[in-house]
Amino acid sequence: MFDYLTAMFIFTVIVIFIMSLQMVRLYDLAHSGEAGLKRLRRHNDAYQDVPMMTLRGAPLASSGIMSITLLFMGMFVIDADHRLSYGEQFFGIMCAIVLAVTGFGGQIYIDNIVEREEEKLRKEQQESA
Repeated sequence: MFDYLTAMFIFTVIVIFIMSLQMVRLYDLAHSGEAGLKRLRRHNDAYQDVPMMTLRGAPLASSGIMSITLLFMGMFVIDADHRLSYGEQFFGIMCAIVLAVTGFGGQIYIDNIVEREEEKLRKEQQESA
């Protein structure tokens, strides 16, 4: 079913593009000093925590989880109507894995940057005091 494969690929590319835009914004906020870190904390507090991980308020991971849910829902709806082949199911699962790795990997990367920037600010405040 060529239409399903094309739709999955386009959906995955669009979601990765949106997550990369989010990541650039969060990266800029993390590197913009104390005011940026405060805005980033407020931004992260608007998102739910990801269970079983130490990610507090994870916007990128939340986007990845939502996209995976939509991807699987679409896969089940199409499978009920048109019996997908194993190759098409495998492709859908691979798209979901790519989205998960992108979302969680990006969130962990941003969290590490935030921790480094917060540590740097603490050291600067201790040196100035």
